[in-house]
Amino acid sequence: MNWAADDEERARRDRVRIKLLSSILTTYGYAVLAGSFWTPLTEGDLHSVNLGFGAFGIVLHAAALYIAPRGEL
Repeated sequence: MNWAADDEERARRDRVRIKLLSSILTTYGYAVLAGSFWTPLTEGDLHSVNLGFGAFGIVLHAAALYIAPRGEL
């Protein structure tokens, strides 16, 4: 049996790939967001918080929530 010809198997594999991609984007978004605040907080200089990276982390997390199937995250 060719798995590429089976519609159910193809749909299952696509769901798994989408779930993996959304998990990767969520994790990377949280890491970028935390990284933008970690150095300024540990050095005590809150004026050097990189808001651009913080916004990028939030956008990545929002993208992951947008592409994730309902009920997956």
